[in-house]
Amino acid sequence: MSSKQQSHQRVFVVTGANKGIGYEVVKKLSTNHPNDLILLGSRDQKRGEEALVQLGSPSNVKVLVLDTSSKKSIEQAKEELQNKYGGHLDVLINNAGI
Repeated sequence: MSSKQQSHQRVFVVTGANKGIGYEVVKKLSTNHPNDLILLGSRDQKRGEEALVQLGSPSNVKVLVLDTSSKKSIEQAKEELQNKYGGHLDVLINNAGI
């Protein structure tokens, strides 16, 4: 593995992550992958931020407003991913609505 690959920060998106299974997945990822970026997907900004605080506000976790039932919300999340986080996604854990 090249040094460039070793230093690559992976980007994880977990949908439905402000509670339940999604929340627990983010909690585990943030601990086990401290050098990677974990995007906590939540339909509601406030609930996402509350979940982030409950996690202890780890520096590698950010809230991503994402309602998977809304095409507009999906497009906005895609734009945010492109503009703020370089436009790549390594892992999607699609937990919303399960």
